Amino acid sequence: MTSKHIKILLLGNSAVGKTSLLMRYTKNEFQNNYISTSGYDCISKKLKIKNMNIVLQITDISGQERFKSISQQFYNKVDGFIFVFDVTNNESFQEINNWLTDAQDKNSNFDYVIVGNKIDLKDSIIIKREDVTNSNIFGNAKYFETSAKNNINVKEAFEELTKMILKRLKREGSIADDEFNTVDTFSLSHSNHNSINEKKGSCF
Repeated sequence: MTSKHIKILLLGNSAVGKTSLLMRYTKNEFQNNYISTSGYDCISKKLKIKNMNIVLQITDISGQERFKSISQQFYNKVDGFIFVFDVTNNESFQEINNWLTDAQDKNSNFDYVIVGNKIDLKDSIIIKREDVTNSNIFGNAKYFETSAKNNINVKEAFEELTKMILKRLKREGSIADDEFNTVDTFSLSHSNHNSINEKKGSCF
């Protein structure tokens, strides 16, 4: 059985919930108060599609300005990005364009999705779905409204991006036709070993 490693980077301002999303997806855990990521953390997760094992190497990089130079070192080494903002924080939404532009400057060949996190804070939401979908900044990018706390659309966001990457790799010839046949209808399944903690730096 063949294996494919896919590298995904979480980007966005500090405190938008990148770590919460990562921990919810890889470990199905949530804490109300995570310590802000210092530098970067990487967690791998195994998935399976037909006769292919997929290892997602997901890196969460601090959104603090002083770590921006670190994150930029990884931009051209990944297959896809998840750009995260906080739906209760307009500044974090406006900054997504800067994160996207920086990534495009360093990497011309990647897939991405936009994630608006913290939709559980219903009384505080100021960024509506139409604010994102009507924006001409993100083109036809797929957008997910998520709650890491309530586990809403977290799996869907990560695995839609994974499917997008796999389809692109197949078009580019990086994945053979016989490794999966129905690229438009395939489904991902979780392996028995759900997640693997990695040491910092092991994803690159």
